[in-house]
Amino acid sequence: MIAGSKEMVLSEIKTLVRVLNTWGDVLVPSLEGKEVSAKERLRHFVQRAQEEFNMTIEEIEVAIQ
Repeated sequence: MIAGSKEMVLSEIKTLVRVLNTWGDVLVPSLEGKEVSAKERLRHFVQRAQEEFNMTIEEIEVAIQ
């Protein structure tokens, strides 16, 4: 189950980077019922990857390429 969760987090990060590159810091699906921008949502998922899976920024970068 953790592997699936990790893949979901990395997929979300990859999608948000693509959204930011294409559309800028637009509103995206909410987090915990609050409207959020792409940057805020990206920050949330990067933090999850770092805390839950002990990934560094460099490891996240390689994983989403």
